[in-house]
Amino acid sequence: MSSHIPLPKEKHSQTKLYVTLSSLTSKKREDRRCIETHPFNYRCTILTSTPLQKQTVLKHIGGYYRVKLKPSDLISPDFINGYVKPDTIVALSLESRIDTGDVIAIDGQGTLILSLCKDTYEELGIVGSKAQFPLDDGSRHIVRIDLKAGVMDPSKKYYQRIKWRFDEVLDREMDFLLGRFDCKTGAALNFDMPGAMQCSPAVEEHVLRDIWVPGVDELFDESAKRPSDVWTERVSDIFEWIGVAASGTDGAQRLLSAKTTPAMAAATSDICTYSVDEPRSMSAA
Repeated sequence: MSSHIPLPKEKHSQTKLYVTLSSLTSKKREDRRCIETHPFNYRCTILTSTPLQKQTVLKHIGGYYRVKLKPSDLISPDFINGYVKPDTIVALSLESRIDTGDVIAIDGQGTLILSLCKDTYEELGIVGSKAQFPLDDGSRHIVRIDLKAGVMDPSKKYYQRIKWRFDEVLDREMDFLLGRFDCKTGAALNFDMPGAMQCSPAVEEHVLRDIWVPGVDELFDESAKRPSDVWTERVSDIFEWIGVAASGTDGAQRLLSAKTTPAMAAATSDICTYSVDEPRSMSAA
């Protein structure tokens, strides 16, 4: 069975959401692929039935660095040859929102990605593609530059034009978060650029106690070539449960609680009639 299943169109006609199933021990980890293909994301939510060990998470993620750079610094030969080519570099500009301003990222594969508003894109003059979001046609564009490509040599006309347009249009310093990692082991490396300040990711923890958790064992049926209607409906229900649980609010505790008191039931009845379908088990998240 495919592990990348679109949700039913009749329920989610305006979205591009997918349900992905994979094991953390698998060589083809879908969670990693999802993260690597969303370079503008800056946070994620982890739902686990065991207590979250913050120090373990921070040690695994490693440190990041905050530094002021001009976008042209990201295409300089020193940056490309010193960091991008030998290591894995991820970067994200901090000053603008993805829906209102210009945002710049490096995706960890050596690609510089610019999400630009219409005015900046037209002034920059580098060919890109229309952004999928927002849905307003032509309001944003995505420009991708492969920093590892041979044309990114200062002697090449392509590089010279890119450098010229960056210097003309994207000429001011911006705050960036950068991470440098060993391309083979994934271990975090020091970032020795002048002015770089090391910082650690923020980890927030919300605990829901004694709640109903939907069972997922029956979803891993490798013999099926495509999902049945029952399977798809079950996945949709779990997706809704994830949305409730991920909020981490008192309302989520009341809605999902396996030990509902009269007071909780009265408070919940005024909110909605959501319930966790069978099969399910009691746990903490």
